Order: sequence, then C-alpha cells, then structure tokens
Amino acid sequence: MKKRNKYLIYITLFLMIFQSSILTLHYFTSHINYEKSPLPSLGSNLDYIEMDYSINYEIVKNGYKSKDTIPLMLIVNGTDYLYENGTISYYVGKNVTDETVLELLSEVFIDEQINFFQNHSIEESFQTFFSYRREALNDNLSEFLTNASYTIFWLNTTGNKGGYLKQYKNIEFLNVIDPILLGIYEENKIIAEKTWSDEKSEISKNVRILKSFYLRANFNNERIINLYFDKTWTILLRGKIEIYDSNDDKYILEIKLVDSNLDLDFLPDNPYWEVRLRNLIIIILLSSVVCIIIVYMLIKKSQIHKKEDILDKI
Repeated sequence: MKKRNKYLIYITLFLMIFQSSILTLHYFTSHINYEKSPLPSLGSNLDYIEMDYSINYEIVKNGYKSKDTIPLMLIVNGTDYLYENGTISYYVGKNVTDETVLELLSEVFIDEQINFFQNHSIEESFQTFFSYRREALNDNLSEFLTNASYTIFWLNTTGNKGGYLKQYKNIEFLNVIDPILLGIYEENKIIAEKTWSDEKSEISKNVRILKSFYLRANFNNERIINLYFDKTWTILLRGKIEIYDSNDDKYILEIKLVDSNLDLDFLPDNPYWEVRLRNLIIIILLSSVVCIIIVYMLIKKSQIHKKEDILDKI
C-alpha cells in the first residue's frame, strides 16, 4: 500500500510538471513566428510578381479514386499591381496526360494552356498577355475585346471604380463573351495563412489570419465553385471547383497559393488563437488544482497509514 501511494504521488507530480511545460511551450510559441506583414508600398508600381500555387485534384470515377498535385508558378510582368498591362508566364511542374484530369483543368484554363500542360519541358513557360484584368494570347485590342478571358488568379474589376467589390456583387469569370457570374458571398471572410481555410480548427491555431473576399456559385449541386481572394491585391488564395454527376462520380479541383512576393495585409492579432490559449490556460490551471488536491489527499492518507503502522508495532 505504501509503495503504491508513493508511485501515485510521483505520477501526479510528473503530470503537474508536464502540464506546466505545455503551458510554457504554448506561451513561447504564441510569440514566435508571428510577424506582422507590412502594408504594400502604394506609392510605387510593382512590375514583377511571382506567385506559386499547388493544383490538387481528386477524381472518383467508376469507383476508382485518383489524386495528385501539380505545381504551378505564375510570373507576372506588368504595371500598376496587375491592373493595367503586362504578361503572365505559366510554369507547370509536370506534364499531365490523363484525359480526365485535363478535362477537369479545362474548367480553369483555355485550350492552348491545356495543350501546354500535356507536353512541355519543366523550364519552359506558357505566356499570355493581360490588360485591365483580361487575359489574351495576343497583345492587341481586338483580342482583349473578343477572345480574351478573365483569369481566375485575380478578381476582375475592369471598367469599375474603387469600392466596386462589395458583398453580393457579381463578378465575371473566364470567357469574356459569355462569362460565368460568381457572387461575393462574404466580403470579410476570415481565413488562416497557408491553408487559406475558414475552418475554426485552422483559424484558431497560432497562425496569421487575414480578411478575404469569398466568392461562390452553386449550379444545381452539380457544379460548385468556392474562391477566396485577399483584400489588398485581390489575388487568388484558394479556389475549389467540385463537379458531381448522376453516376456518383466526382471531380474536385483545388488551387492553393503556396508563396508569393506580394505582401498580404494580415490582421495584427489573431483573436481566435488568443481565446484558444486563454481556454487552454484555464483548463491547465484547473487540472493543476485537482492534481494538487489529489497529491495532498495521497500524502494525508500515507501519513495516516504510517501512524497506524507505528501503533500496530507498539
């Protein structure tokens, strides 16, 4: 009995020390790797922009599931933060030959780009031109007016004044002649850095968060589009296209920003992490109090047993 009580005391003390270590670790990690991004310098035009994306797809067809990731880098040379004129160079990290995957990619990319996805060298790029948020294969006015597209990688604000982007506004995407309209479902959607997710489990981590434009469209639950754009540059942070058919097949295409030389306007603090940390501290303190009470009771019990043993010897 004595030996068991001693072990229980040691175990309880160990748990108390372990909990205290966790608390210290959380305090420490809450103040590292949490830098504020400076606001962009609006006084000078940016003429070189690099954006790295990962294209993730998941296809379930005839009961067979396939998924993979395609690296994509965009190098933009232009004027006035992507708003005026310039070129876009697409660098695709691998060749794609699966017809089903190519068909899914065609939801976002034009035929010429799809052909490039199939056969190119890794160092080779596919170049397009852009003018006021329209993208074309040739740098001439007629192309931008008739054969251009609205690239998915930034919001189209062509011909509109400041303040145009607001909740419930319809935004044109893809084909210029017959564009898809997506509504700004929420103007200040809070999302977490790197994952660009609005899930509570993500934004409550020790990560930087920022506000975004959240766009969505649902076409009879057969085609669902969800897009997130930052509020400083209105570049794509995360996009997801889901397609379902009557055969229970599904096709999911997700594009996620991995890195960029653009400074994003993160919130100075993460209130969700602060709440989570506070709750964690409360739980640890309460459990520590319980552990102290248990240790005290074990010690008292041990002392009583010692007295009984002494009396028995007498």
